[in-house]
Amino acid sequence: MPRLWVPIITVVLLAGSAVGVAAQEDPTSRPPIPSAGCGISKAEAGKQTGQAITVGASERKWTMHVPTAHDGLEPIPLWLQLHGSGGSGFEMSSLSSQADDHGIVVAWPRASVGNDRWMWWVDDIELDTSLSNPDIAFIDALIEHLGEELCVDLARVYASGYSAGAAGVSILGCALDDRLAAVAPVARVWELGEACDAVRPVPHLAVLGKTDGTCLWEGGLGWAARASLPMVQLYDQTPMPSRMAGIAARNGCEPEPLIEAIEGERERWNWACPVGAEVELIVHDGGHTWMASPWGPYPTTTEMVWEFFEQHALPE
Repeated sequence: MPRLWVPIITVVLLAGSAVGVAAQEDPTSRPPIPSAGCGISKAEAGKQTGQAITVGASERKWTMHVPTAHDGLEPIPLWLQLHGSGGSGFEMSSLSSQADDHGIVVAWPRASVGNDRWMWWVDDIELDTSLSNPDIAFIDALIEHLGEELCVDLARVYASGYSAGAAGVSILGCALDDRLAAVAPVARVWELGEACDAVRPVPHLAVLGKTDGTCLWEGGLGWAARASLPMVQLYDQTPMPSRMAGIAARNGCEPEPLIEAIEGERERWNWACPVGAEVELIVHDGGHTWMASPWGPYPTTTEMVWEFFEQHALPE
């Protein structure tokens, strides 16, 4: 497959030097914030279950995997994984082994709008990033509920998503900046511009393919995903590098990334950002996919996302 080469731009990495965003201490040293379920949780470790809660007037469903490390006493991280349009979350069950390996609770929230699509994907009104958006309210309530049912570290709650779920993660990074330590959109990323009213800069890792035929690297939608939905058309038009540059600017980072070639014919784009506001992009030559199977001898998308997540916690 032909490779698209991008000039390497060298920048001096001065964490915390960006204007308007104060540097913080090393996020990994942040003590855990025990959730309400610590000490009283009766969840069975090593089990994967499907559950539901009522949010507003709607029943909302999810699947979760409680890792073998969960003892109900020691707070452990929570990873929320949002599925793509028409998915259910079950296709990402490979995260269960990652959960057990690293001691993470993984929850797969399920969309509820026709054919399992998220509201932000089908709604044709102005994007609402408040809790009046049913999907945002669901994720917010789910974090609260899981904190009551399990012993969760509320300083280490993360959200990742694939395709339409990745668009949702971009929105959650604005709407729930006080809850999410870091986010990771895969196979799509949205830069919301003025629609993002986050107070805190949320660390972002995106994983994108240059030959993606659905969400085009150069901007727009491929033939399989063309739609007249206003929000999709609005936020999927600009090139992927421009979207990431917008997120970096919002986080107070330097304007140009350092681009380096890494194993597996991939590239890592790093913006120089304040500590706790990191923005990173992994670029591969593949398409519209979550690399869940072994990437040759190289890390899978799941492994790269967790490596990014475990470096971040909510600031004190």
